[in-house]
Amino acid sequence: MDPVPAYCRSVLLPVRKAEMLTLFGSVAVAIMFLAYWQESRSKWLVLLFALASAATSAYSALAGVYPITVIEALWALVAVQRFLKRHQLESGRA
Repeated sequence: MDPVPAYCRSVLLPVRKAEMLTLFGSVAVAIMFLAYWQESRSKWLVLLFALASAATSAYSALAGVYPITVIEALWALVAVQRFLKRHQLESGRA
C-alpha cells in the first residue's frame, strides 16, 4: 500500500519541488560565499566561485527572479575572466 494517499500527492509534489529548489539555491549560494571568501588561496577557488555563480543564476531563473539571473550570470562571466587571467599569470604565460 502506498504511504501517501492519492489525494495528497497533488498537494505534496509542488511542495517537494519547492523544497528541492530552495535547497539547491541555498547550497549554490553557500558554495559561492565560501569560494569567494577563500579565493586568494587558489585560482581553482576562483573557478569554483564562477561555477557557483552560474548555479545561483540557474536557481534564480528557475525561481523566476530574472534580474538576479542576469546579475549572477554576469558575476560568473567576470569570475571566469579572473580565473583565466590568474591562470595565465601563474603559468608564466602573461
